[in-house]
Amino acid sequence: MKLTSSMITAIAAGIVSLSALSVSIYEAYLMREQQAASVLPIIDYWSSYESGGAYSMNLANKGLGPAYIKDIEISVDTEPKRNWTEVLRMLAAAPVAHAESAMIGSVMAQGEANALISIPDPDAATAIWREAERLSIRVCYCSVFKNCWETVVTNMNTGTPTTSEIDLCPVPGPTLF
Repeated sequence: MKLTSSMITAIAAGIVSLSALSVSIYEAYLMREQQAASVLPIIDYWSSYESGGAYSMNLANKGLGPAYIKDIEISVDTEPKRNWTEVLRMLAAAPVAHAESAMIGSVMAQGEANALISIPDPDAATAIWREAERLSIRVCYCSVFKNCWETVVTNMNTGTPTTSEIDLCPVPGPTLF
């Protein structure tokens, strides 16, 4: 079969079309990656204690987009607890009056911060602060693009949060955090 000029033109047009399609698909991929990076939530923790005052454990979204809180696990001495009452019972010898925020299933906007728990009584606050090194907290959260991360801190008084990307957050257990 002899190639004619119209066949060569058609083949060239097909190659150009496939090249344009490939570039278009790659650009769409890069755009999605850029969009995902532009709404990256970053969850951070810190505790706050004033000598003779209140104690609180706080959670903040220091990233660029909303964080969908999927699961929170709080452990005392590496043993997961179901609620703050159990946590406080392990850390203090007596019942502790406190205020808490239920965060699982919530959305934290960029720059938003919440107290996970606040203990206003100075004596109880001091007792919990002294024992907070026994606490570890794990928060699993996702972005609007369903990319998920897990941030963990051990020792709420001096620990540094570490974050790692994960495929999916676990289904919340029977916790009330």
